[in-house]
Amino acid sequence: MNSVEITEAWIKEVHRHGQRERAAPMEAYMRHQFPFVGLPKAARQEHQSVLWDKLKGVATNSPEEVRALVDLLCNQDAREFQYTAMELAWKTRKQWSEDWPKDVYRRIQTKSWWDTVDWWAPKGLGIYLLDRGGSHCPAFEGILEHLHSHNNLWMKRSALILQLHWKDQTRFDWLRTL
Repeated sequence: MNSVEITEAWIKEVHRHGQRERAAPMEAYMRHQFPFVGLPKAARQEHQSVLWDKLKGVATNSPEEVRALVDLLCNQDAREFQYTAMELAWKTRKQWSEDWPKDVYRRIQTKSWWDTVDWWAPKGLGIYLLDRGGSHCPAFEGILEHLHSHNNLWMKRSALILQLHWKDQTRFDWLRTL
């Protein structure tokens, strides 16, 4: 089995272990924006560890493979798969390519809500930039300008929270202009 087939099989397994009685309050907490399988975080992480172990044996972690797996997970209806996609993206961050921000922009605008946007902006984009020089990265101002000038509310929010974990590298001069 290749990494996509392993992940597809894992998705089916997670659906089999879902608990409808737990899904209802999860959905209510998110104002019924998204369906849930009904796996609490601890159970989801147990299932994820099985996926990580299986992927270790076959995954190349090429940027294309990472993108395909994250997209596969993000394209699932149940919200738990969004969280797994974020954790997979984090585990494979060394493979983020130069076009990674475009992938993150798409994810910020798809199935948008605070629970995922507040991860993709500071981790998906913020860490990407920090790894390339932070506020001194040539792409920094272009990314912030793109986010800030966008007509999508979640993209604008991302411009504000992108530097959330930057500490001494936070560009207050840029934040003041937003």
